[in-house]
Amino acid sequence: MLVAAAVGANPASPNIYRLQTEDGRTLYTDRPATSTSATATTQLTTITLALPPAPTLTEQRQQQQQLRQEYEKVTQRLYQREREREQAWLAARQAQARFEQLNSQREAQREALAHERYVTWYGMRPLKPSYFQRQAQLDQQVQQAQQQAVRAQMQLRQAP
Repeated sequence: MLVAAAVGANPASPNIYRLQTEDGRTLYTDRPATSTSATATTQLTTITLALPPAPTLTEQRQQQQQLRQEYEKVTQRLYQREREREQAWLAARQAQARFEQLNSQREAQREALAHERYVTWYGMRPLKPSYFQRQAQLDQQVQQAQQQAVRAQMQLRQAP
């Protein structure tokens, strides 16, 4: 047997009815009980859910289009970052290779060439200024290449 607590007399009203079963369980429904024996009439608070109106099909398409555009922008930015990182990595490798090449070239050309020595009567061969100029140029090229390699490494570390 169900004992009903009617909240409203009008079944079309947005009221909630509390039904109590014989085993003590409480059920809530929007329909009044069919039983005529109501023990208590208690007014329960009406629960209304404030849902936004359902979007129309055109609004959904616009939202999808906006999301697609945003997705494309994000992927383009990610691809751009990856390209920048790859370019920085290639620049660092090229700068390091150039530095190593010039350094080995400088070491290979440490020996004075024949025209860079004076030939004396006693067999002594002091070096001419052209040797020192050539060595200074090689040292300067190696130093510039080393600085470029360091800058490229720093840019690689700062790449997004």
